[in-house]
Amino acid sequence: MTAFDASGNTVAQTRLRATVVIAALVVCIAMGVVSSCSVGDDVKGHPRTGQRSQVIAITGIWADIISSVSCGRIPVESLIPAGADTHDFEVSIQSANDLLGAEVVFANGLGLDTALLPTLERARESGVDVVDLGAHLLGDLKPIEGDPHVWMDPGRVRALVPMIASQLSALDLMDEADLTQCAESYAASLEALVKEMESVLDPVPVKMRQLVSEHHNLGYFAERFDFSVLGVMNAAPGSLSETDPRHLDELADSMLSAGITTVFVESGEGHHGAETFVKDLGVRGVVVPLYIENPPRRSADDGPAGPEDAEYVSMMLTNAQRIARALQK
Repeated sequence: MTAFDASGNTVAQTRLRATVVIAALVVCIAMGVVSSCSVGDDVKGHPRTGQRSQVIAITGIWADIISSVSCGRIPVESLIPAGADTHDFEVSIQSANDLLGAEVVFANGLGLDTALLPTLERARESGVDVVDLGAHLLGDLKPIEGDPHVWMDPGRVRALVPMIASQLSALDLMDEADLTQCAESYAASLEALVKEMESVLDPVPVKMRQLVSEHHNLGYFAERFDFSVLGVMNAAPGSLSETDPRHLDELADSMLSAGITTVFVESGEGHHGAETFVKDLGVRGVVVPLYIENPPRRSADDGPAGPEDAEYVSMMLTNAQRIARALQK
């Protein structure tokens, strides 16, 4: 039987939180900045009191998808802030507290959350329901080695909607019939998205349906829409990894042989390396930004958002349009 303390926390949660706080204080004392450290109960409130998000997704992409299953009526917090590199993200005291205070945490899996695994496991042991989306999504399907960006295939995301709805239903945060209707509507919008993206990409000639990117992040997109991945500039994940010059020379030769001069990059990041690489090809190449880990944000002036206006839906359609324009020669 799970034991709870007077504040409604499980004993395991209380012990883990105490361990985290003590560790933080030790660091602060060593640095001589005790007065500036804030590790008490005022960090986004106590768990299970309504002051914290009951539903957390590791990334902003999944937060948008999961919230959209409920028509946005169930808020979903993204653990990793917008603009941060998922691969290089380091768990803070506040992040660990957020995970402990959640009812359910949706992790991507497939290697994207590697740095978070110890924290996720501690959260699971304390009673938090940690859902591995990649494991649910792939099933018997073979994962693409080195590429955890499975959300780049909206067809696979559509397949997850019933499971996500079931997880949200268990929290009893909205009317069951309304949640079912929202989930069905969002699933339909994802099915329509796949068809619209297919239409947008259809004019791209077969010989041009080859993708080059900075990192392994377009494999699932390529698989869904009949493209291939010609190569990547850097096979190692994370913005802090270095690129092998010999590998770039080999990639340049492959691109020139195939007649491909476009490199796709993550929107919002610095792309000096990609721009230099394209310039060194000796042809009129181009660097094209795509939304991979950070979706475009809607403004308040855009009005109420329906399922077709979800950030994930709009970002994927924008990606298809940019790829089509770049490769339709």
